[in-house]
Amino acid sequence: MRTAITILVLCTALLLGLGLLMLYSAGMVKVGAAYMIKQSMWAVFGVLLAVIIYFLGIDFFRKPLVVWGIWLVAIVLLGLVLVPGIGHAANGARRWLVLGPVMFQPSELAKIAIILLIASYASYNQRRLQTFVGGIVLPFILAGVTVALIYPEPDRG
Repeated sequence: MRTAITILVLCTALLLGLGLLMLYSAGMVKVGAAYMIKQSMWAVFGVLLAVIIYFLGIDFFRKPLVVWGIWLVAIVLLGLVLVPGIGHAANGARRWLVLGPVMFQPSELAKIAIILLIASYASYNQRRLQTFVGGIVLPFILAGVTVALIYPEPDRG
């Protein structure tokens, strides 16, 4: 198992490095470097987030309170995107929140949150899943609330 994890981490690091190199080489000299620096900062952030999640462990994300909390944060952020003056519009789509120098797309967090929420719901309510309401209606409502907040953001690509 240890060897598999090491191989996975090395392959991921190699792909990350190659991706940054391709980004640099695809752009002009000054612009390519700027894109590479920006993407490198995001890569460092992503690696730090992955390390934090690794040390929290899977059991942390099995707790209903944690999962519901992540989903509620995603729902609030999706709602804020729709508020003029808070949500940032670009190219006819209002999908981003500007947090200082960083633009954040709450729908990306919402995707992960709804997967965690429905998985947690299914795990803790196996008996209810056998009924129409518990197995179809309630998960559909949970996903529907999320989709209802994403749908008004034009350009759903």
